Amino acid sequence: FQRLNIGITAKYLTSNNYLAIDATSLDYTVSPSVSNPPKSKTDFQRTEGTFYFAEGNTGILATSILNELTSINNLGTGFGGSIGFTYEYRPEQLRHSKKVNGEWIEKEEETGYKYRVGVSVEDIGYLNYNGEKVADIKSNTQVTFDNDEFRENSRPSLLINLIENKYGTNPADYTTSFSYLTPARIHGFVDYKFKEGKYVTAFVNQSVLSNDRIAPFGQSTFGIVPRFETKNTMLSA
Repeated sequence: FQRLNIGITAKYLTSNNYLAIDATSLDYTVSPSVSNPPKSKTDFQRTEGTFYFAEGNTGILATSILNELTSINNLGTGFGGSIGFTYEYRPEQLRHSKKVNGEWIEKEEETGYKYRVGVSVEDIGYLNYNGEKVADIKSNTQVTFDNDEFRENSRPSLLINLIENKYGTNPADYTTSFSYLTPARIHGFVDYKFKEGKYVTAFVNQSVLSNDRIAPFGQSTFGIVPRFETKNTMLSA
């Protein structure tokens, strides 16, 4: 007995905010400043990079998480999805008698699988942002940040304002649109039953995006996992 399962998902994506800072080249030193109590500072001798920023009006920091969960402002919109299949090989069937409407009938049903194989492409998608801030920064002039400034300006909008003020960026030079890619990956696995209740699974996850795209860094992993199962218990390592 063989079974093939195919799954497809499609999603409409919307985003309330986005922040990415892509530092392509930095020369900097971190040192304590002369103060009482002493504080550290960071001197950037050379800076090259780009920031991408989009944020809606979600209120003060104490309520922003709740507002982001309960409102959609469509700063970024796009589509995404996944597609995959699983193949199961079940070499044995169980024949038994079952009473249906007062009559006993013979029925066959498949038992557990001998092995399963699956492949999927997951989290394919994108978000487009328009009317936002995208700025390239190139500076060979030393710029100093007190490390307290990073803590005091941890909210994305405050951090971007701090960077703009420190480097004197000109909003007239900004790009106002960009696209973001979801962290697409290929996932594959083989699950094999070598004894009743004893299985071993080998899996691989392969990121499909290059590191120079605007997207989260995907992880590529490989593993082998033994597993023991009973009717009410499952143990894996």
